[in-house]
Amino acid sequence: QRCHKSRKNFLLSYLMLILLILIGVATFTMATSYIRQDEINTPQRVPAISLLKPARNEPVSVDIAAAPLAAVAQQKSVPVAPSIQVTPDDSRVIRAASLKKATDSGRYTINLSGGRARTIYVFSDPLCPHCREIEPTLEALTRDYNVVIFPVTLVGKQSTTEAVAPVLCAAPQKRAQLWQSLFKADGVLSLSAAEADSPTQVSCTDGEHALAINDRAFDYYQLPGTPQLIADDGRDIPFSALTSDDVLARFMNAPIKEPGNDHR
Repeated sequence: QRCHKSRKNFLLSYLMLILLILIGVATFTMATSYIRQDEINTPQRVPAISLLKPARNEPVSVDIAAAPLAAVAQQKSVPVAPSIQVTPDDSRVIRAASLKKATDSGRYTINLSGGRARTIYVFSDPLCPHCREIEPTLEALTRDYNVVIFPVTLVGKQSTTEAVAPVLCAAPQKRAQLWQSLFKADGVLSLSAAEADSPTQVSCTDGEHALAINDRAFDYYQLPGTPQLIADDGRDIPFSALTSDDVLARFMNAPIKEPGNDHR
């Protein structure tokens, strides 16, 4: 009886073990099925770049030109406050007023003549070959016009400064003669020659300062070169207007054109 009971207990234990194994297999199968179904329904995530490759301590450059146009975000246009537009006519008037003011100050110019009805301003460098060629024409124009020289150092640089600064340091009534002496046949006067005419003014820094201001004005007006002739109404005088007295008179007396077409 004891042997029978022991065998019965062994069979029950064996059946329970098999049952537990079957239950475990069924549970594992169901769990695996749910996991696979969840993976199918869940979109895959792309790992971050920092996880794909080790970070490097290198500068990052972006080639915008190589990027597709569609990837460039278009910026919304921002309304801009209207700015004051300076027309060519306004610029001409302002330039004429500035040149007259500088002439009236007596600090920056050499007046070859005065007392005439109209004025011609000339930006000139005595070391400029074309300035030397046109000098006789300017002297002839003094009969009918106020010819006002604004000396600059475009060509001669320091050499022009050394020759012209003493002229600007001299009294205004003496400057025309000193300026014309720079164009003698034997060439531009040296500093010592100019010193003979104004011995106390050679080291004057006012002349150098005046030349520097004239150079700045030359650049500001964006003048193409020397010599540059400008009428008292601010218009550039073309060399073609210097072919005769009548041609120049017609140009000087011509009515001002509308902005953008003022004989420039």
